Amino acid sequence: MDGAEALSKIIASPARKVLIAAAPVDLRSSGENEVVVLLIGDASAPAGGRVGGFGGRAVVRAYGFVQKGGKWLLAFDTGVDHDLSDVELPPGIAMLPITLIDGSETMAYAVIDRDALADVKKSLKIQGL
Repeated sequence: MDGAEALSKIIASPARKVLIAAAPVDLRSSGENEVVVLLIGDASAPAGGRVGGFGGRAVVRAYGFVQKGGKWLLAFDTGVDHDLSDVELPPGIAMLPITLIDGSETMAYAVIDRDALADVKKSLKIQGL
């Protein structure tokens, strides 16, 4: 499975997730982009108090994808055993349109902001995506 297919599968999955990207996410584009996908664990706490209505839910896994020359590559996968307790969800999370590789559009919680992306990569201790 190539990077675009892997990212499309993650986006289409029912898991709670937040995408942080450098530019709007269009898996068919021929440009360049970076996307970090934060998977959010389920918790019984109410959804108040954190950005985007995600409550006290913690990040349980992170994926990083990079697009160069239109080709998407999986840059990292923290796995489920990685300590992500320092990773915080960025402000400004909203439902945004994402274009999948088949051209269909879906809505996902996302932030399009290079600074937020840099902050998340720093908290994940990821260098040079």
